[in-house]
Amino acid sequence: MKSALSKKTLDPILLLLLAVLTYGLVIPKLGLFGDDWPHLWAFHMFGMEGLNNLVAWDRPFSSWVYGIIAPLANDHIWAYHVYLLILRWISAVLFYYLIKEIIPDSDPFPFWAASFLLIYPGFRQQPQPLEFILHFTIFDLMLVSFICMMKAGKDIKTNWPYQVAGTLASLSIFSVEYFIGLELLRPILLFINFQRSLKNWKTAIYKTAITWFPYIVVLGCYAYWRMFIFKFPTYKPTFLNQVGLNPIQTLIGLLEVLVEEIRAAILGAWRQVISIPLDNHPGIIYYLLICVSFIFVFISLTRKKVSAETTSPLITLLMGSVAIILAGIPFWITGIPVQLEFPWDRSTLPFMVGSSLLLAGCLLLFRPAFRNAFAALIIAGSVGMHYQNVMLYQLEWQKLNQFFWQLSWRAPSLQPGTIVISEVIPLFYYGDNNLTPILNWTYAPQSKSTKLAYNFFDMGERLGSNLSDLKPNISVSHGYRFLTFESNSNNLLPVVYKDGSCLRIVDEQTVLLDSLPKRLKKVASFTHPEERILPGPQSTPPSFMPEPEHGWCYIYQKSELAVQLGKWSEVRALYDDAEKNHMEPNDLTENMPFIEAFIRIGDIDSAAKLARSSLKQENSRPAICNLWNKLAKEDNEVGRFTEQAGCD
Repeated sequence: MKSALSKKTLDPILLLLLAVLTYGLVIPKLGLFGDDWPHLWAFHMFGMEGLNNLVAWDRPFSSWVYGIIAPLANDHIWAYHVYLLILRWISAVLFYYLIKEIIPDSDPFPFWAASFLLIYPGFRQQPQPLEFILHFTIFDLMLVSFICMMKAGKDIKTNWPYQVAGTLASLSIFSVEYFIGLELLRPILLFINFQRSLKNWKTAIYKTAITWFPYIVVLGCYAYWRMFIFKFPTYKPTFLNQVGLNPIQTLIGLLEVLVEEIRAAILGAWRQVISIPLDNHPGIIYYLLICVSFIFVFISLTRKKVSAETTSPLITLLMGSVAIILAGIPFWITGIPVQLEFPWDRSTLPFMVGSSLLLAGCLLLFRPAFRNAFAALIIAGSVGMHYQNVMLYQLEWQKLNQFFWQLSWRAPSLQPGTIVISEVIPLFYYGDNNLTPILNWTYAPQSKSTKLAYNFFDMGERLGSNLSDLKPNISVSHGYRFLTFESNSNNLLPVVYKDGSCLRIVDEQTVLLDSLPKRLKKVASFTHPEERILPGPQSTPPSFMPEPEHGWCYIYQKSELAVQLGKWSEVRALYDDAEKNHMEPNDLTENMPFIEAFIRIGDIDSAAKLARSSLKQENSRPAICNLWNKLAKEDNEVGRFTEQAGCD
């Protein structure tokens, strides 16, 4: 009994260790990304009702998924990461047992395929927990439904509880549409199982039809609901429209897309595993993870009893190929791309099944002595790739932290109705709909109104639509799901944030920076940041966004605020503090508030020296010398130092 129990639990435990090694070790370093923010903010502000209203627009039967974890996790973002990790591990375990149902006595094939599913490199958005808790919950329920279906098929009369459970689990397809295509894999798996045991294809077809019947009913109900009742609120079935107009050209175009996207989901995805990161210097941890993963997986596999010599590569490759083709149906019908680049790598999720089966099936083509070594190499390489990927997310989290803390240092409070607008922000994993919740969480943390107090606009996204033109006195309206926002273009607050520099509020001084985007300069021509920025009370980002160290950018932001308030002695004190702690800017134009402060307090000589040293930076002259000449017009004494400042 003890031996049997250990055999049943060993592989799931090994998969759990692999999941922790791949995704779990880095959880303490991760934050929130992309659509995580609207989900958590809606729950934080409005509870489950807010989450339900948020998702009801495109997935009305999905809020229950968040009701499982959100009340327990609240604002503890690590809990969402851990929960997604558990869901990811469960999917691998369920896939493992499903394969054992379809192809019994095929070890170590089920472990290979489950491991490949777990570490599939095509999908790289694991660090976004709130968004993909939904997808993996539904994927797990689909696998549960498949397993119950296979068990029920052995004897419908006695195993009917499995059929009932499987049918109920299949209703989860109403929550998210990603895995609809895989529903058509059911009759193929059933037929393979029946054909093997019955050796009679007619009987196998009959039993397949009987077992599949309740699931095709559920799928048919879903298709009717989606097409004629709920319809398509977001992505439309463009393929169906196009094929009616020009069937031949549309089918040829679909075939081209199909070939390219399948290539990406299989060859492109796994090719990432062997890419050596020579340019970004991943460090010793990366190489250590690869070595540990290889040793762990290789030892685990070599200790297993092997029965895969009896497993047919043809069957596994056939199942994988069909699963790949079926996986793309919801994307090809709606024209959603399947790519390896963010954000469309999320479309590779349903391809995990077929891709894992194909790769595991290919291992059967090698000599038995090499199979486990190849499997261990692939898994170790994927673990390393995911580590590199999560380091990019960690860097993005740090940038986001800096952005909003610098904004709060510079602008302790903002007038309601303010629209923070920018064009070039080095935040790859966030759109403006993701940044708006953070802005409101920071500056209106107690608001329970569905009318937003603040909004964030990406110029590339909003200009010409929600913001019709870059002119004063234009009404601005923006809605996001159940939230609304109304304001005026006079309330724009232009900002720019670039790598290597501090966040800048674009005003009459910074507008002369040579690197500033032209459209932001146009915004600055009719907006007045000093009217939008209030000195207090001090607002801060959410508590799980830790305040960065008070380095140069803290000094700079507090100095800019002090300049706005005319507190010149405070600016001088901040400069002295920076010198004392050996802080200096990467961008020398950030010395401008100190140049002005020196002049205002009468230390023109120090101002001139700082101005001249700042002019050493290329393209800094327009901004530095415009400030100097402006102050020289106000004070003749300043004009006497113009040559010394380098602005003659």
